Amino acid sequence: MQINKTVKAVFGVAMAAVLLVGTSASAYTFTSSLKLGSKGTAVKELQKVLNMSADTQVATAGKAGSPGMETTTFGPATKSALQKFQAKNNLSPLTGATGPGTRAALNAIGGGSTTTTPTTPAQTGPVTAMLATT
Repeated sequence: MQINKTVKAVFGVAMAAVLLVGTSASAYTFTSSLKLGSKGTAVKELQKVLNMSADTQVATAGKAGSPGMETTTFGPATKSALQKFQAKNNLSPLTGATGPGTRAALNAIGGGSTTTTPTTPAQTGPVTAMLATT
């Protein structure tokens, strides 16, 4: 029956769209001390967290360290932004380094970037029942 083929095609496209859009996230966890001169992925993740708030951004748009242009180098701008984060979160002293208290605050707000894992929606309803019988 032609309608069943059309319904199957539309349903298949809809399911593919749902699978691509539906994701769950898990945040980066800060586990080591970072300070002026540090390099690596953790620094980039730190800059992403700092860039989540306008008052703790590492740099203005279009410059290295700005949102979407985070780097792997902990320089003076990252230190300054981290000190602003520490002040905003009542952490002292304002070292500009990620000691245990600062790491706890960073991790409490969700850390840096996210990874996505596709989720599979439940397949129920009249269309699913119809597809199962054809």
